Amino acid sequence: MEDKDNRIRKARSELARHQAEPALAIFTSVLASDPENIPALNGLGVALDMLGRHDEAQTAYRQVLAIAPADMIASNNLGLSLTLTGRYADAMTVLRPIALGESASPRARQNLVIAMALSGDRDGAARLARVDLREEDVRLNLEMLSAMRR
Repeated sequence: MEDKDNRIRKARSELARHQAEPALAIFTSVLASDPENIPALNGLGVALDMLGRHDEAQTAYRQVLAIAPADMIASNNLGLSLTLTGRYADAMTVLRPIALGESASPRARQNLVIAMALSGDRDGAARLARVDLREEDVRLNLEMLSAMRR
């Protein structure tokens, strides 16, 4: 049998090809023998989100955070998953520390921008988006997000 790292790489490759079902099966098999494997739990959450199974995905991300509370990948994934389910306030609570903290990443900031814009805070979203994006891109993104709110 392939080692866990190779199986996780294969599952991530499946995710990159938008093949959530095979990825889910691989992550699940890794977790059967190693239930606290952080990369497999994060990957499981992503696969579940891709399949629209957001509550289960959020459970997987929370499992990671119970093991490794500072895991920025799990926090970012959880925040985005919460946004996908319309739980914008919860998403912003999760995303703010990783989007505005010392180790903030553009991805986390932009996920926070999405949650803010979808919650109705267009001005705050625009200010934060300008940290990483040109004004034209900010405008286009906010127009798209405004259309999604309708």
